[in-house]
Amino acid sequence: MATASLFISSVQKELAEERRAVAEHVRRDPLLRQFFDVFLFEELPAKDRRADEIYLDKVDEAAVYVGIFGDEYGFEDKTGNSPTQREFDRATVRGIPRLIFVKGDNDAAREPKMTALVRKAAGQLIRRRFRSTEELLRLLQESLVEYLQRAAER
Repeated sequence: MATASLFISSVQKELAEERRAVAEHVRRDPLLRQFFDVFLFEELPAKDRRADEIYLDKVDEAAVYVGIFGDEYGFEDKTGNSPTQREFDRATVRGIPRLIFVKGDNDAAREPKMTALVRKAAGQLIRRRFRSTEELLRLLQESLVEYLQRAAER
């Protein structure tokens, strides 16, 4: 059975624990591992390619985009956009199903550009908030099972 790529997008340093937990959960879950393989940028070996080329190519290949948004916006390129912003926008343009999880309830602690990204996502889709890694994994499980159910109906 062929698996589909699950692209995990977030600020790497701020949400390292959550990123690892999501990848491990999908890889270990008896159901999810049958359908998804996980892409984490930090697992790539050194390459003679620009980072933005690689992560945008991987978004293009993804069946599902998983955005985990925290307080930090991340490194900004010359246009003022972070990789997380560019990945979200690319998934949007490509019509890739997007699952967005926002860490915490305190929006006041968020950097202004991350607040804008959270609002942008909220204007386009249903996003879920989480307070712990365990809650994130439960919400992700529910969302991916629903995705699989919809895919089976097509």
